[in-house]
Amino acid sequence: MGVVTGTGVVVSASDKHDGLVEREYLPGEQIRCLKKQSWKDNITTYNGTEATYVGSNRGRHTLKLADGREIVVTTDYLSNHTDYSYASTIHSSQGRTVGTAARARREDTESTTGRCFILAPEALALEAAHVALSRATDTTTLYSYVSSEDADDSHLMDSAGNPITEDKDVQKMMARAWSESGEARAGVGEQKSNERVWEMVRSSTRTELEVSRDALARQLKASLITRDTLADARQQVAEASTPTEQAKAQEHRRALVVSAWQARHGKRIDLVDARQSLAEIDQAVSLQRKLEVRNLMLTPTHPSAEIVGNLPTT
Repeated sequence: MGVVTGTGVVVSASDKHDGLVEREYLPGEQIRCLKKQSWKDNITTYNGTEATYVGSNRGRHTLKLADGREIVVTTDYLSNHTDYSYASTIHSSQGRTVGTAARARREDTESTTGRCFILAPEALALEAAHVALSRATDTTTLYSYVSSEDADDSHLMDSAGNPITEDKDVQKMMARAWSESGEARAGVGEQKSNERVWEMVRSSTRTELEVSRDALARQLKASLITRDTLADARQQVAEASTPTEQAKAQEHRRALVVSAWQARHGKRIDLVDARQSLAEIDQAVSLQRKLEVRNLMLTPTHPSAEIVGNLPTT
């Protein structure tokens, strides 16, 4: 992995690459290339190519690749098309070996120990677990996300609704999850989602569903409010040129502050689950509309009732 030493360079992405935060690369830092690019000496880096930051000189930055070759990249490339490489998704780590393989160790005196750390293994399906557990040459450590504070999350409860707190229970969760393929899990998930949608259609009116959808959307939006959002709102207040504009900006900022406070001190929501619930409610509302139109057309007093009544049945 190398040793991080000395002084480095601070880079920040342009507006069109705002997914990248400001980063400080020091000599020895592990980074990952995010874009395919050709360099001198017929060297090509790809999305996922890993390198070590060596140093900078007058806007040119030297990176050392895993095979020992070095490339010199521009500030634009370093700012907009690289990121830290201390953690990887399972998808991007496919085919990678962490550490020096046994055969290479016999031939190379400079070998590295391979260690992997996996977060939330109880959420992995069979294929993902196989990839994650087979990357390291030496040790793999699992960190299970289990907390009594999150007892309202279904994946952290046992079948009786009790919070998972014991290691043996976590092991059961992993064993159950790893015995199921991703394709099978997706099929089961889709079936359960459809069942939830139809249950909402049967038990709620369209108005009730729309009220629930709006409330969940507000809660989800409040959960996404960041410090930068509040800072922007504060800046808008300062830049307002008229009393009317300043009052509107102040009211907008006050609403954001209240929403952020409620999101922070109210019931915590899982963003993935919230988005899924929002999609299911939208689907239920759409089905309710279709059923209302169908029932309206089948009403004897409706002009289209005669047409519908004369349609052939299958």
